[in-house]
Amino acid sequence: MKLTSTRSWLLPAVGLALLAPSVNAQLFSYSDQNVLLAFRPAAGNSSTDTLLVNLGSVSTFVNAAGGAAFYVGNSSAVNSTYTSLANLDYSVSAANQTVAGTGDQTLHTIWETRPRASVDTQSTPWSRQSNGLLSNTSAKIASLGNGATTLTGINTSTVVIPLSDTSHSVSKWVGSGAGGAGGGATGNWQSTFQGNAETKTSSSFSSSDFTRSDFYEIIPGSGSSTYLGYFQFNGDGTTLFNPVPEPQEYAALAGAALIGFAIWRRARK
Repeated sequence: MKLTSTRSWLLPAVGLALLAPSVNAQLFSYSDQNVLLAFRPAAGNSSTDTLLVNLGSVSTFVNAAGGAAFYVGNSSAVNSTYTSLANLDYSVSAANQTVAGTGDQTLHTIWETRPRASVDTQSTPWSRQSNGLLSNTSAKIASLGNGATTLTGINTSTVVIPLSDTSHSVSKWVGSGAGGAGGGATGNWQSTFQGNAETKTSSSFSSSDFTRSDFYEIIPGSGSSTYLGYFQFNGDGTTLFNPVPEPQEYAALAGAALIGFAIWRRARK
């Protein structure tokens, strides 16, 4: 009787164990104007998988209070996917494919990073371009996000994509390549974008190091894009966003500085 009783207890347990993966499986989630943090190994990095993280609505970054830096991303996923963070390419991108409005709601507006040559010096802003040119890159960004929604991720916002999955690989979409093939060493969205959006960590990148890439809003038209702040990728796998102060905030800071200078002069007298 004990044996029979034990078996009848085990059978439901085994059944639940078999069902557990399907219950816990979570498909990657993506919506229009979501911000995608994409990692791919460069030459010299022994890993082969790519990593895609949904950072949420771009409005979080557009409307962020200047100077109030905050952490984003999934550092545990970064560190478990890559045994080394040296020789690693990453970019941050978003696209408006559905909303036809004005300003940052203009159709085919994109948001894109640009690497800094020096970590303490802002990069040259991307140029604004025609709606037709930006629509090509916008479609690539959306294709990466929408394609990943068919994949089971670590959670709904993070997915590891193996090298064997050539259809959804970050490299395929973000990389350069003739005929829309992607996969190349330059992060210009299958050669549809005006330059390299990816920042590469050094071959000696370690826990005490960091890189910075500037985040720009590129609205169809002419002139320079709008600077929103910078992403800082740290050697411990964390990612920080530091928004730039709005013009009125600069004015307030300048005013405070003048007041401070006046108080200092008065004290000197």
